[in-house]
Amino acid sequence: MGQERYELEAESLETVLKIQIDTRVREADTPEKLAAIFFAICHSGPCTAKNEHGQLCRGVPKLVKYNNPTGRSHKYFVSCNGWSSRFSDGHRTAYIPSGVKDKHLEILFRGGILPGFEHPFPCGRIVAAHIGLRVLNCTFPHIGDGSQARLVHHYCPASRTIYIPNDPTIRMAIVVPDHEEAHNHPILPPTKTPVAIKEIYKQCIQNAGLVGSSVRTVDNARSTKLTLGTSPSLYAPTLQNNRIKQDILRGEKKKTYPFGTGLPGVVHLMNEDLKKPINERYIHGITTTITGGQVLLTANPYLLSRIHKAKTLFVDTTFKRTVGALKEWEVVMYDKQVERAVTIARVYSDRADRLQYKTIFDELQRVTLQLTARPLHLKRLSKDGTLISIGVDMELAQALGAGDSFLPTNEPEFSNIRVETAEEIIEYFIRACYTHAKRGVHDLKPYVTDNEYQRLSNFMYLKSKQEVEEFSAWVKGLNIPKVQAWWDHKVNNSWILPSLIKCLSKMNSNDWDLTPPTTNVGESQHHWTNINTGIMLSLLEALLTARELDNKVAAEIKAALETGVLKNHRNDTYTRLARNTTRTTHASKKAREGRQQKKALNVVETELASLKESQKENAAKIKALKASKSTIAGKGKSSKAESNSSGKAAVTGVSERKRAKTAARVSLKKDATPSRTFLSLKPTEFVDMPGVTESVDMPGVDYLQTVGDEVNNAATNHAMSENYLEARQEGYAPSTSLMGVVAGQHHFSIDVNDSLPFTDTTAANNLFPQTHDAGLFMGQYDTSTNVDSHAGSETGADLFALASYNISNAARDDLAPADDHGIDYLSSDILDHFLETFGSLDGNF
Repeated sequence: MGQERYELEAESLETVLKIQIDTRVREADTPEKLAAIFFAICHSGPCTAKNEHGQLCRGVPKLVKYNNPTGRSHKYFVSCNGWSSRFSDGHRTAYIPSGVKDKHLEILFRGGILPGFEHPFPCGRIVAAHIGLRVLNCTFPHIGDGSQARLVHHYCPASRTIYIPNDPTIRMAIVVPDHEEAHNHPILPPTKTPVAIKEIYKQCIQNAGLVGSSVRTVDNARSTKLTLGTSPSLYAPTLQNNRIKQDILRGEKKKTYPFGTGLPGVVHLMNEDLKKPINERYIHGITTTITGGQVLLTANPYLLSRIHKAKTLFVDTTFKRTVGALKEWEVVMYDKQVERAVTIARVYSDRADRLQYKTIFDELQRVTLQLTARPLHLKRLSKDGTLISIGVDMELAQALGAGDSFLPTNEPEFSNIRVETAEEIIEYFIRACYTHAKRGVHDLKPYVTDNEYQRLSNFMYLKSKQEVEEFSAWVKGLNIPKVQAWWDHKVNNSWILPSLIKCLSKMNSNDWDLTPPTTNVGESQHHWTNINTGIMLSLLEALLTARELDNKVAAEIKAALETGVLKNHRNDTYTRLARNTTRTTHASKKAREGRQQKKALNVVETELASLKESQKENAAKIKALKASKSTIAGKGKSSKAESNSSGKAAVTGVSERKRAKTAARVSLKKDATPSRTFLSLKPTEFVDMPGVTESVDMPGVDYLQTVGDEVNNAATNHAMSENYLEARQEGYAPSTSLMGVVAGQHHFSIDVNDSLPFTDTTAANNLFPQTHDAGLFMGQYDTSTNVDSHAGSETGADLFALASYNISNAARDDLAPADDHGIDYLSSDILDHFLETFGSLDGNF
C-alpha cells in the first residue's frame, strides 16, 4: 500500500506473485503450522446441531480421547462440548488428519502457544472484488495459539464513470476513468475473464459437443485445438483456472437444459417425446413402485422390436455410467441376423429389491407389447413364446423379480407346468452365469487344498443328482465353515443350483445347451457403451448420449440388412467358436504347464527334504562313531600336571617343534599404526592345567581341551578367565588359528537349548569363515539335531559362564575329547576379535 499508480507496472505484479508463491510454499512447512491450520478450521464456524426447540448449539470444539485408540494413528478426535446424552444428534465432529500431531493439538486446545511463530512473516493473497468484504480472516498461520489474523480492508480511491445509451438497442458504452485519483495498490493478476474469452470458450464447448461434456473433454477435444490454435490455458491466462471454465460450461448447459440435468430435466424431455409418434419416442415411461422406487425405461423402438428374434436376454446393472441414485440396467441380446450384440433397452432404477425388479420386467413386457403389438413371452411357458431363457448373474432379487413378472404368463394347458411361486417357475428359464458363480469359489482358495479347490470350482459340471448328493456330503466332510456356508447358500436358495447344473434344471436339454453359460455378452456391452458415451454422467446426459448411440446402432442394423454388409463379417458362429477354442486351449495349456512345473518343484523339494534328513541321520551316526572312537583311544592316555600358586597350569610333554612355532608366532606384531601396543609374552605364561591334552601356543587360552573327571571346574574356569583377561589387558591380540568357536562347543547328546548363550551361525561364518566348519560366537550348532544355543547374551561375563558350563558337562562325562563334549577349542584370538567388534577395551559391554 502507500503507492500511486496510473499505468500498469510489471514490477509490482512480479512482487505480488513472488509473495504469493512464497506464501503457498511456507503455509504448512512445519508440523506446528499444520496443526494451527487444522485448529483454525475446527473453529471456523458454529456447531450446526439444533435441540428439540430448534435452537442452535452454542458449543465449541474440544479434544476428545478415543475409548479404544488401538489401531488408530491418533488418540484424539475433535467433538463439540455441547454434546450430551440428551442432545447428541448433529454436533460437529472432525477426525484429525495424519499429518497433524496430537501433542500440538493438546497445546492449542489448552490455550497454549506453539513454538515457531515468534517472528512474524509476510503473506500474500489476492481476494476477488465480489467477495472481498466477506473474507475477514487470513488463512495463513501467523499466530502460535491457532487464531487467525484479521484482514484489513483498504479503500482504493480510483474510480470510473460508465455512460450507456438510452436506446437499449445500442450495444455499447463509454467508460471514463477518473484521472485525478490513482490506484493505491499494485497491479493484480488477470483473473477476470473478458467477454471475448468467454464467447470463444463457449464456441469450443459447442464444437466439442455439449451433451456429456466436461472441462477435461472440452480442453482435450481436437476441435478446441483447431478453434484456439493451442490449449485453452495457453490461449488466455484466465482459462488456466478450471473453476472459470466450469462456470462457463455450467451456464451453457443451464441455457440448453433449463430444467436441469437430473430427473426434472428427464421428465421435461419425456413430455417432449410424448408429442412424437410412438415409433419415434425414446423415453417410454417413468414408474414409481409402492415402496417409492423409480423406474425409467428407454429404448429405440426399432431395437426393441428385435427382442422377438432373441433366444436369450442378458440383463445386468452397470454402475459407472451415471452419478446419483438412478443406475442403468441393460437388456442385451445377440442378434444372429447381423452377428452382433445389441442393447435393445435401458432401464434406470434407484433400487435393487425384488419388487423393483418385478416392476422393471413388467415395464419391459408392457413397452414391448405397446411398440411391437406382440407380447414378450417365454417359449417354455407360453404357446406364442419365442424367448428361450434369461441369463443373469447371481443376484437373488433380480432372478426372483423375473419370476414374479413372468409367472402370470404361464399357460399350464400348454406348458404342463403347475407351480405357484417365482422360485419354482424360474427353474424353467433362468440360467445363471458360471463366471459369477466361480467368483464365490475364488474366495475359498485359502482354506482348501489345490485338489479341493479344483473340485469346488467344477461343481457346475456334476452329471447326476447322485453326484450332487455326493458332492454335498463331501463338502460337509471337509468341516470348513466358510466352504459349508458357501454351499448352504446355493442349497437354501432352491433356484440357484438348477440354474447352474444341467441335471437339476427343468429347462429342455436343447434349450439349456443353446443358452450361453456366461453373461459375457451383456458384460461386454457395458464396456462398449461406456467407451462410446462416457461415464459418471448426469441422468439426462446419460440418457441423451445413450439415445444418440442407440439411434446409430439402429441405423447400422437397418443398413446391414439392406446391403448385406456386416459391421464385423468375422463374427459368425464358426469364427467365434474357433477363437474361443483357441483361447481356452491356450489357457488350458498354460494351466497344465503351471501344474507340471509345480509338480516338478514338489518332487525336487521332496527329494531335497529326504536328502537333508539322510544327511542328518548320517551326521548323527558319524558323531556317535567318533565319540566311540575317542572313548576307546582315550583309555590309554595319561597326563602329567602340577599346580602353581596362581591356579594356572603349565603344559608338560610339549614337543620342541610346537614350542618353536609358538615362540615365533608370539613375536609377531601388527603393522601400520595400531590403536594399542601389542607385547610379546614369555613362554612361562603358557597355560597348563588338569585336563589339558593339547599345548597352548598363545598367551591367554588358545587350545583348551578338557578330559573327563580330571577337570577341576573352578580352577579351570578361573585359569581360563585369568589368562584371557591378562592377554586383553596387555593389549595382545595375536592372529591365532581360527579353528574352534568363540566360547566352546556343547555336547549335543544332552539338552542344552535353554542353558547356552545365543548362537548366530551366519554372523560367525561371516566374521570367522575358518571357524570349525560352521563355528559360532558362543557355541557350536549341531546340524544333525537342529539344537542351537539360547539367544540374548551380549556380555563378556557370559563368555566365561559358557566356558564353565561346558567344563561342567565335560566333567560329568567319562571323556571330553575334541569335537564331542565340553570345550573343544577356545581361541583367545576369536574372543578378542569378538570383543573388539562388539565391546569396549576393558571387556565391558
